[in-house]
Amino acid sequence: MINSGMIKKLKSDLTVYMKAKNMEKLNVIMGILKKINIRDMKNIKINDEEIIKVFRSEIKKRRESIESLKKHKTRFNRQRKRKNYSN
Repeated sequence: MINSGMIKKLKSDLTVYMKAKNMEKLNVIMGILKKINIRDMKNIKINDEEIIKVFRSEIKKRRESIESLKKHKTRFNRQRKRKNYSN
């Protein structure tokens, strides 16, 4: 079983967000805890450094998603403008 101060803090935050019904933050914490548990099941030693790797990985994924959405939005807006000009 994982015994880390960071895990305790995440679980505490999970409880707080559940009570506050803050679904956005609740989903983020649940996702991070899920990734940590998967690593634990794969017998990867879980320490604070490993937890930080999970955080960095999740941050990177979200940044990439944001960039992708921005590109698609820009492309969509250009196409829409072209359509409007051609009418």
